[in-house]
Amino acid sequence: MNTLAVIPLLTLLAAPTADLQLAPAAGTRLTKTFAMQTSLEGGELEVIMDGMEIPAEFLPVLELSMTSSSEMVFTDRYLAVQDGRVTGLARTFDDLEDVHESTESMEGQGFEATSSKNTTTGRSELEGESVRFTWDAEEGAYDAEFERGEGEGAGDGLLEGLAAPLDLTGFLPPKDAGDSWTVSAEVLAELVSPGGNLHFLYSGDDAERFGSEEARTSFDGELEVIRRGEHSRDGVDLIELEIEGEVTVVIESPTDLDDIPVVDGTGLQTFTQTITLEGALRWNASANHLHSLELEGEVEATMQIEKDAESAGPSFKSTIHLAGETSIKVGFEAAK
Repeated sequence: MNTLAVIPLLTLLAAPTADLQLAPAAGTRLTKTFAMQTSLEGGELEVIMDGMEIPAEFLPVLELSMTSSSEMVFTDRYLAVQDGRVTGLARTFDDLEDVHESTESMEGQGFEATSSKNTTTGRSELEGESVRFTWDAEEGAYDAEFERGEGEGAGDGLLEGLAAPLDLTGFLPPKDAGDSWTVSAEVLAELVSPGGNLHFLYSGDDAERFGSEEARTSFDGELEVIRRGEHSRDGVDLIELEIEGEVTVVIESPTDLDDIPVVDGTGLQTFTQTITLEGALRWNASANHLHSLELEGEVEATMQIEKDAESAGPSFKSTIHLAGETSIKVGFEAAK
């Protein structure tokens, strides 16, 4: 066999994954914008009390509409990148906002007709702060510290729970993947909570519910990623990846039952979203970092409250069914 003829062939076969890598030059500064919006409507109610399902005619008729929108803007300066991992990074938290709006009406035989409109807004004391992340290979984690004088600005407690990775490398292919591969739904964590726990402080009607530090989020399912080709835009080489799949996102948080007239005590609120997603990711092959991502999806959701077994009185579980849509947009551009 002609060995020299084999070398170009092997190079061609390896090409689809060779240029999908995270390797921005040291000193690169990028402004990263993460925007997410979800709209849900519905209100079909199911209640099980003391082990028995309550007939619909004895339940109130609910109409519920919920909209959540967030925009997070960061400026990252890459200090060092090694083997596809950022080992040194300085991040400025430019703009952090999380807004939730809801309208609710209730009526039915034996129930007083009510309606309400609630708005809850979250902001973070991290806005305007800069944090330096340094990879600790022995610990397998990042060390974080503020880039300012000791005792100035926000407290060090805000460093807890921050996440340095913000490059969406979870969508990139494993070695020898070819032109299509699957990724775990866990990659969505970087989109749902970019930057990790940003310690939002909420004000408004439902501030206590959204401000819970005890909320836990889990992801299930897979997304298929397909490499669709390359093209140039404004002198930048872009690699286009198509993304589609169905995932489930579950948010659990403790709650009290004060607003439920027939029971009291404490319980667990579980918000489950099953999302059919599709969209595209564009990778900047010229500078070796993300360029943009756009995802849209149809959502089927349930909001369930279940009374703790330890609370006195009969058992209780309610479920509200909702449906709607969600969109996620991410854009990276050279910082000004």
